[in-house]
Amino acid sequence: MTNKKLFGTSGIRGKIGSEINSELALKIGKSLAKYLNNAGKVVIGYDTRTTNRMLEQAITAGLIEHG
Repeated sequence: MTNKKLFGTSGIRGKIGSEINSELALKIGKSLAKYLNNAGKVVIGYDTRTTNRMLEQAITAGLIEHG
């Protein structure tokens, strides 16, 4: 992965597969769960692109693992 900024005001942006993958999504889910520390609910939204389901599943797995 490059040093390119992936997080911005419009969400997480990058090329699926090279910059954003299931491993990164899992880490995001784990980090979010640790940050929230069971203090809130999470809503994951996405559009109709086919890769979004994979990312949603990885983020959810990270949240469940640590939250």
